[in-house]
Amino acid sequence: MYDSAVIPSSVYSSKASKLSGLCSGLRYMLVLAFAWLLGGCGQPLPLDKAEYAGEWQSADMYLLIQHDGSVEYQRYDGNSRTSISGGIQKFDGNDFEVGIGFISSRFEVSEPPHRVGSDWQMVVDGVRLTRVSDVQFY
Repeated sequence: MYDSAVIPSSVYSSKASKLSGLCSGLRYMLVLAFAWLLGGCGQPLPLDKAEYAGEWQSADMYLLIQHDGSVEYQRYDGNSRTSISGGIQKFDGNDFEVGIGFISSRFEVSEPPHRVGSDWQMVVDGVRLTRVSDVQFY
């Protein structure tokens, strides 16, 4: 082992400087990653789209839309299942995009939420969904 009296102090300060630079760079990367995730969390539902909030189901699709814009989606097709979790990034007419960052999926809404008797229904990606529960404001 080295005796600290033999190692010049410039070596210590050089290593400390490199370590400080590494920590600073790592901190910068963490801040960028956190900002990217927050940007992908979505936006709260606009007031004119408040009826979209709720838990929607059919025999082969499940869609949960929260007032804060978060979405949980599952669709079953035979033995396969597709799942998407993310935030609503934007509305385009009745359609909406869900994703995180630059990865998103578009949901085509051919019939926006509306009453059919005592039930709420909407058609998403060609599937008629019925709202099975409302989502409460917190």
